[in-house]
Amino acid sequence: MRKISFLSIFLCCGYGAGYAQTSDPGVLTFEQALEMTYANNRQMDVANYQLEIREKQKKAAASLRSPKFDLAANYIYMSKDIDLDMNGYKPTVGGLLEQSQLPIPPDIAAKLMGADWRYSIQNRSFAVIGATVTIPVFMGGKINVANRVADLEVQTAVRQESEQQAELFSQLAERYFGLSLALQVVQVRKDVLAGMKIHLADALKLEQNGVIPMVERLYVEMKVSEAESELEKAQADVRTILTALNNTLGRESGNVNPVSSMFVIANPGDVDYYKRLARENNAQLRQVALKERMAREAVKAERSAYMPEVVALGGIDIYNYQLTHFAPRWIVGAGLKFNIFDGLNREFRVGAARKQVKQVEAFSDKAASDIATLVEKTYNRMVSYASRIASYEATLRFNTEYLRIKSVAFKEGTVPSSDLVDASLELARTRIERLQNVYEFDVALAKLMEVCGMVPDFSGFAAMPGYRPVYYDAGATVGYNE
Repeated sequence: MRKISFLSIFLCCGYGAGYAQTSDPGVLTFEQALEMTYANNRQMDVANYQLEIREKQKKAAASLRSPKFDLAANYIYMSKDIDLDMNGYKPTVGGLLEQSQLPIPPDIAAKLMGADWRYSIQNRSFAVIGATVTIPVFMGGKINVANRVADLEVQTAVRQESEQQAELFSQLAERYFGLSLALQVVQVRKDVLAGMKIHLADALKLEQNGVIPMVERLYVEMKVSEAESELEKAQADVRTILTALNNTLGRESGNVNPVSSMFVIANPGDVDYYKRLARENNAQLRQVALKERMAREAVKAERSAYMPEVVALGGIDIYNYQLTHFAPRWIVGAGLKFNIFDGLNREFRVGAARKQVKQVEAFSDKAASDIATLVEKTYNRMVSYASRIASYEATLRFNTEYLRIKSVAFKEGTVPSSDLVDASLELARTRIERLQNVYEFDVALAKLMEVCGMVPDFSGFAAMPGYRPVYYDAGATVGYNE
């Protein structure tokens, strides 16, 4: 089986010679546009910042195990000094001395009784600079839970980033191929207008020769005017879609020449295959699974309130001013905190956390069912568009030949101009509807891949049997891969 590189097809397959000018700075393959979107779109910046926030919070949770060092400086001014006044005991001591019951020499006794028996313990004004350290020994499991939750938050942010990439992929496919469709519709409208002008020129000659009445020529003139209006509308659509595409690409303006063609795949696979992929890889389902794990961790966090908390601590006096020498210069110890009763607060909080687990489980079941339904709906829509394309291509071949026959007959004067114009418009309508179905197929496929978490595998479709690029001219298409 011959395989075709997705990138090489996107680089080589354009919509015609006008779309393959690589000198045009606006030329973008789908993969180049996707790379630009991931690099520049502000939605990715939001997701990236969210991931960085969660990573910082994870490091913060890990630091809960580390010792905490604090440096404190305090200046104290009290209403009075702290002292010990023993002057009230002088009479008692003096009586003992007079009775010679204390073996103290008289001269020393005299000095003792004449002294001020007030001793200063702490001056009313003092300052202290000290350092303390606290080491968590056992926190009832709170730190372990906090670290596990922080890790789950990081995983959730990663999934959210993947989900954002998938959404942007789907959005880019819608707008990139939407611009491709709009440009080709413009080309169809140009072809219609050019054909109408040829019909008008023929009608003028036939009217001058008396072959057709004036009303036939007026009918063609009316259709020329309508074709000009349709062309202007198609060109306005291009400008609108280009603005939206530039927004997805993360830039304010700029021309885009989408050289990657729209495509169709005859056999995209079975719906059960996509359902299995969605169950395994869907970003939302993975986030829900992480939310369920976080809810279970929340139960453990609430239950940890029943456990005691133990810390080791120490402190040292680095510098002091007028601090009493009775104060210790360092301390070490341990602390224990155990909540005996808090008004049933813990019981209610644990019960609420358990209900939250049940809530997340119910949401998980519903999300899985919704995703499976979305996969089937998107797959069926994609297959429906694929089946219509073959019908439109058969109709396109018929309408092309029918227009050729009517054109010959009109020049011979055997059919009215309305028949020729209607045949031309029917061919244009078939071309546009065929392209519209191809576009809808590509958008549905991109959405299916988003739901299934298959964005990195998009390029693999180009190598699948039945892959073929599609252009506005059926004669320009290539056959299925063989």
